Amino acid sequence: TVNLPMLPPPSVEDCDAQIAYWEQRLADDRAKKAHKGAILYDEGLLDWARDYRRYAGNPDFNEVQPFTIQRLTLGGIHLLGFPAEMFVQYQLDFSKQSSSPVLSLAYTNGCWNYLPTAAEYPRGGYEVLDANKYYGTLMFTPESEVLLREAVYRLLSIEDPDTTPY
Repeated sequence: TVNLPMLPPPSVEDCDAQIAYWEQRLADDRAKKAHKGAILYDEGLLDWARDYRRYAGNPDFNEVQPFTIQRLTLGGIHLLGFPAEMFVQYQLDFSKQSSSPVLSLAYTNGCWNYLPTAAEYPRGGYEVLDANKYYGTLMFTPESEVLLREAVYRLLSIEDPDTTPY
C-alpha cells in the first residue's frame, strides 16, 4: 500500500458557488422537462459539488489516499492489481522494465479514480479534469506517478529501475 497524494479541494466559496449553479441548472432542466440524460447529468454534478464541499469544509481532510497494489505471479507472469483506471503508459513501462511479462489490471478491490501519468496533467482532458467528479473523489497529484512506480518496481524486485515520469 502506497499513500498517493491528492489535489486539494476547491475553496468552500467555490464549492458553494458550484452547488448553487447545479441546483439552479437542475431546477431549470426539470421545469422545462429536459430529457432524462440532462437531469441525470445535473444530478451527478450536484452530487459532485456537495462531495467537494464536504472535503473543503473538513478540517481533518486527509490529503493522501491509501492505494493498495497487488502482485500475483503465475508461471513467471506478474499480474498487478490496481484500484484505479490506469493509463496504458504504466503497463508499457512496467513491461519494459521487467525481465518477465507483466499484466496490469485495473479495478481490483474497487476503483478510486483514473491515475494519469504526470505528463497528462498539462494536457487536461476528461481523465484529469472531470472523471473524479463521477467517482466522488479528489484527483491524484502528478507526483503520484513516481510513488506508484517506486512501489511497483519494489513489488517486481527490479533493481535500479528508471522511475522517471514519461
